[in-house]
Amino acid sequence: MQDAQSLPSRQILIEAGKVLSVREGSAMQLSIEQLCLATNLPEPLFYTYFSDLRAYRMALLQHYRDLARAEAIGGMMASASGLPRIFAAWTQYWDANLQWRPLRELAIHFRTDVEGFEILRMRLAGVVLICQYELKYIQWPNPAETARLTAHMVVETAVAEFEAGRALPAMRETVLAYFRAPPPHA
Repeated sequence: MQDAQSLPSRQILIEAGKVLSVREGSAMQLSIEQLCLATNLPEPLFYTYFSDLRAYRMALLQHYRDLARAEAIGGMMASASGLPRIFAAWTQYWDANLQWRPLRELAIHFRTDVEGFEILRMRLAGVVLICQYELKYIQWPNPAETARLTAHMVVETAVAEFEAGRALPAMRETVLAYFRAPPPHA
């Protein structure tokens, strides 16, 4: 991994936000002053990369989204095609949202923001496409519709776990149980 001296200042600020938000349990409480102090960067440099704290938080949300996506892909690639791959993707998604509570906090905060909603919609679209592909692979009826509906259940489970501050095994199992029963008729 690169050391802090070789990273561009924008990336240093994002990494500092990730570390601070995980340590403190919140990305919404981070201040520009706190970020600049943690990185030894002058405050005017912050404004070179981000117009304001909202823009910074949006970049941090994208960073967390990329981390969660990379973990989900890694878990999926280690799983067999079909339902095992879908279950691995969802489990990775849930676990990432618990591991990086600031990810879920930012996602909830930006749900009603046009730009934030688009970031979240793109993230969900990726989950839906993966699920749809795997459902087609096992010839599950109505794979597109099933993928779309279950992706939303997965997201709502992540929101409930964020609110509870812990994994909710019964809720996760309820989502997965749908696929453990025989497939419905088309």
